[in-house]
Amino acid sequence: MKFTLQENQPYPVTISGTWLWLRYAAEPILMETSSGERVTIPQGAVIKNNELLGRVLLHSSASQTIDIEFGKGDFQPPSDGQRVAVDKMPPVEIAPDQTISFAPDQVVSLAEGSKVQASLAVANAITTKNLGMPSTIPENPTRKKITIRTPNWNKGAIQLNGNYPLYKGETIEIESTAAIELTGAETDRVLILECHDEQKPTD
Repeated sequence: MKFTLQENQPYPVTISGTWLWLRYAAEPILMETSSGERVTIPQGAVIKNNELLGRVLLHSSASQTIDIEFGKGDFQPPSDGQRVAVDKMPPVEIAPDQTISFAPDQVVSLAEGSKVQASLAVANAITTKNLGMPSTIPENPTRKKITIRTPNWNKGAIQLNGNYPLYKGETIEIESTAAIELTGAETDRVLILECHDEQKPTD
């Protein structure tokens, strides 16, 4: 299992096993246990413990990608040129905002009943409208700000929700997601610029 460590930044991970093998690392790493014990691990070394290693912090003096394996029971790392086969991997818990990288030709399968939730990218979107009277601007939960402007050629004031006048040529900015009622002369209009969040699924 590969992890990317950043220089002098601890990487939290839960090791549900009694041994850990540092299969590959360009530089030695340092493992810090929950009890505060620190162990330096060079490439190819195996750390064994009588109990589960549990939650540890991995440190590196340089940014690098490492490859580790862990499990329970007796383990002997293979000599050069040999391969190690792990029939059943123990569960691994990744801390929030951490990433795991896989080789390009690896296939990841999900157990029955597992779910994958796609993340959403949030981007600002702007909507413009030219409305006649009377009109209603519907409620928009993703709205961040709305700008309402009356043209100079309007004849009278536009009423917002029946009690706030907006005279010709005036502009008002409102930070609210609520619906807005607009009333005025049938010949008058308002210009709307609405800034809101637009959510799109990412890969």
